[in-house]
Amino acid sequence: MDKFNIRTATIEDADIIHDIHTQAARITCAESYSKAQIDVWIKKRKPAGYYEGINKKEMFVAEVDGLVVGFGHANPGVILAIFVHPDFQRAQTKLSLKLPMNAPFGG
Repeated sequence: MDKFNIRTATIEDADIIHDIHTQAARITCAESYSKAQIDVWIKKRKPAGYYEGINKKEMFVAEVDGLVVGFGHANPGVILAIFVHPDFQRAQTKLSLKLPMNAPFGG
């Protein structure tokens, strides 16, 4: 059985968060957005762009068997983003259900 875990993201997670965000946008979101729209959306994204949310403890990562497969970004009472690597889309349901309850601000 796969071990599923959600934890607060760290700066060391920024590269994988960026990769997951890019892959999910390019593959999963391709059904809803044009390639041109996706290119504009992710063109200027860099791993450092996640640092603020990470430093504010607003970002979380989902792990399956220790591998980061998704992330979420939330403020008190508001989920800003949930992205899951396309190869692990089944984890998205668990992430979306657990993120607000696991947030340190009490969801």
